[in-house]
Parts: sequence; structure tokens; C-alpha cells
Amino acid sequence: MEGKKRFVLGSSSAIRFTLIQSLLKKEDFDVHPPDIDEEVLDKELPREYVKRIAEAKAEKVSRTVDNEYVICADTAVALGRRILPKAVSDDLVRQCLKQLSGRRHRVYTCLCVIRRSLNADGVQHVKRVKVVESRVRFKRLTQHEIQWYVDSKEGLDKAGGYSIYGKSQALILFLSGSVSGVQGLPLLELKNLLTSVGVDV
Repeated sequence: MEGKKRFVLGSSSAIRFTLIQSLLKKEDFDVHPPDIDEEVLDKELPREYVKRIAEAKAEKVSRTVDNEYVICADTAVALGRRILPKAVSDDLVRQCLKQLSGRRHRVYTCLCVIRRSLNADGVQHVKRVKVVESRVRFKRLTQHEIQWYVDSKEGLDKAGGYSIYGKSQALILFLSGSVSGVQGLPLLELKNLLTSVGVDV
């Protein structure tokens, strides 16, 4: 079909849209943000949570397309077993930063790649899933530093109340793992998943 894309990014994230262009040409993918319930279940662990949500996003989007690779991801910032919220207000950004101050935490991002195709034999289903774990540590933050970052608005709508790029770099002591994973789309692992299903990027 004319105009048909090879890939679909299942996300409304501007950061994921920018990151995926490091691997794929803009003309090769569409964007179909899924609408799903992302509430954390009772006693759900961070790794289990991101895997469940990423797969749910990909499964939902894949039912709306045919023979395209659907790429979805989900990210959680965790202190131990506790998942920090997406900071939708200045107060939540402030609360998250107070909890993260001086402490090492983990960032989990799950990738899910699905392709459904219809043929004479029925539905063929290709699926690959990968959870990527990174570790980050903020310096011990002063009230002034927290307010400075809150005022920047960078932490709004971000898991854990911060973005790994921008002003937060002046506050972070340590990062181990995937920088793009902390941003929300680990590119090395995405490239490897696509390679595993026969896609050369």
C-alpha cells in the first residue's frame, strides 16, 4: 500500500520521538500513541511494572496495524521496590527530588517490539521484549537546588520528576548503564531487538 510505513512508534513522548530518529528515518515510521491504564498494581515490582505496561502498549497498537514493527517502551524510576510517580506538578517534582537527594536509585525501561501479519495461514506474531536497568545518583541537594530545578520545569511529566539531560546534569554524581534508557528508549537494545527479528538498521 502506497505510503505504508515499516515501523510504528507507540508513544506520545517527544523524547522517544527524537531518540528513535537516531536509528530510523522519519519517513520510515508513524506515531500511534496508545491509550492504556498505567496505574501501578498493588505490590507490583518496578521491573514487572514496566514489562507489563510496555507489552500492553505494543499489543494494543499492533492490533491497529498490519505487517509493521510496533515499538513501545515504558520507564519507571524506583527507590528500592517503590516506583516514584510521573511528576505532573511542581509539588511532585519537589517531592521526588527530596526523596532522590543523595541516594542511588534505579531506572527501568522495557522495550517491546511486535509485528503482526496476516497471511493464508492466519496471524503470524513476532514479539521481542527487553528490560534495561540503569543506576543514577543525585548529589545531596540543597533546598535552593531543588527549587532551582523545579523552576526550570524540566521535571514535569517525567518519571521520578527529572530529565537526565539539561539542568539535572549539574546535580547528578553518578550514572551507570544506558543514558538513552534513562531517557526512555535504550537505543543499543532497540537496535539489537530489531536485528534479532531480521531488521537491519
